[in-house]
Amino acid sequence: MLRPFCFPSPTEASILSYDGSMYMKVVMPMVMHTEAEDVSLRFMSQRAYGLLMATTSRDSADTLRLELDGGRVKLTVNLDCIRINCNSSKGPETLYAGQKLNDNEWHTVRVVRRGKSYKLTVDDDMAEGQMAGDHTRLEFHNIETGIMTERRFVSNIPSSFIGHLQSLKFNGMLYIDLCKNGDIDFCELNARFGMRSIIADPVTFKTKNSYLSLATLQAYTSMHLFFQFKTTSPDGFILFNSGDGNDFIAVELVKG
Repeated sequence: MLRPFCFPSPTEASILSYDGSMYMKVVMPMVMHTEAEDVSLRFMSQRAYGLLMATTSRDSADTLRLELDGGRVKLTVNLDCIRINCNSSKGPETLYAGQKLNDNEWHTVRVVRRGKSYKLTVDDDMAEGQMAGDHTRLEFHNIETGIMTERRFVSNIPSSFIGHLQSLKFNGMLYIDLCKNGDIDFCELNARFGMRSIIADPVTFKTKNSYLSLATLQAYTSMHLFFQFKTTSPDGFILFNSGDGNDFIAVELVKG
């Protein structure tokens, strides 16, 4: 039976702020193998897509990953069989919970896995499933938040996270607080502690002739595009990206 689970109050637990270029990565002192995980965190974001947390391995496609996907929390569990004697992996298992979570309010996430059984809870919404493969062991070298840096075995890289994380707990370890207090020496981060105002890569166009040129978007099959703007002009050209042939993406402001 699961014991009651309580989060520290916002005044007790450290908060990390992410602007889309920031991350926290906990590098394990040795490779970890688990068959049961208890993971919990709180997040706040205005974006519908972004990586909340993921375990990653240098040697396999194993992962337990939480991300915002279309305003819902998506859990991906992949137990790869490449490196041990077992039947072929059945591929990643996924669960979804919650909706319209990119509302700039705090939301609570918890994952519980015991062998092939796993459950995702977001606030009061719960989903559970049974894994189809024979493998039950998760291998990982890192716990990552904000940006996934270990990408060798990942085919679809999740979007970077913009928002706030708090109370990240993995099998009893409160990693954000441990990193802040210097209690572990294998923590890499450039995310900022505290409830920071987040404006990612701000640019000001002071005249009608001002512009900014960026690299062409590599959007082959799918793309998540997010930006914020502030203006007093009712009309204006915001973004244009040309592709092969007559392909293009354009965003403009017309009559407000």
